[in-house]
Amino acid sequence: MLSFTFFKIVSALLAVKGIIPKTHKGGLQQFSLHFIKSDLVDRKYAKIMAQLMEKRGEADYEFYSVITQKEAREAIKNVKVFKQTVEKSINILFGKV
Repeated sequence: MLSFTFFKIVSALLAVKGIIPKTHKGGLQQFSLHFIKSDLVDRKYAKIMAQLMEKRGEADYEFYSVITQKEAREAIKNVKVFKQTVEKSINILFGKV
C-alpha cells in the first residue's frame, strides 16, 4: 500500500509540471529526471520508491514474503517525510517560499 501512496505523491508532483506517468516505473523515471537530477528532491527518495516497488512486487508475486515491523515503521516514516518534502518542492515551484 505504501508504494501506491508514494506513487500518488510522485504523480501529484509530476502533474505540477504537466507530466502524467502511466506506470510506476515511468513515474520513477520521470521523478528522477525532473526532480532528483535537478536537486529539487533528495535522491534518497528515488531509492526509497524503488525499494517500496520491489517489496510490493515480492508481496504480489512471491509465495511467501515477509516485511518486519521495523521495515514497515521505517517505510511509513519515509513516506511521511517524503510528503512533507514534496509539499516544500511544490511551494518552491510556485514561488511560495
